[in-house]
Amino acid sequence: NSRPLIPEVLISQGIPQLIRRRQTIEELLALEINL
Repeated sequence: NSRPLIPEVLISQGIPQLIRRRQTIEELLALEINL
């Protein structure tokens, strides 16, 4: 499942706030295990 996590935005009282940023390729590849 090598798909990056998407950013999440919370909107409270009309104000958007980033609560999870987009996962980078480096972060995604760091989770891979060489078999």
